[in-house]
Amino acid sequence: GTSHTLLDNPSLIITSVVDPNQTITLTAQQLEIIDHANILAQTNRNFVIPFPENLPKGEVNVTFNYEETL
Repeated sequence: GTSHTLLDNPSLIITSVVDPNQTITLTAQQLEIIDHANILAQTNRNFVIPFPENLPKGEVNVTFNYEETL
């Protein structure tokens, strides 16, 4: 199809698997590369985001949130 969505006000919640008490939330201001990104149907987009310095290196769980704009 030809549908798409814009990713508005994105956030990433990143939690360390090693230490679940260590959680970082990246806001839209920190995710400028993603904020307002146009995502087209049946396509993939890749974004590179630096690993937060104050989070222990290793496996993490990530939750991605955004406001959908059509």
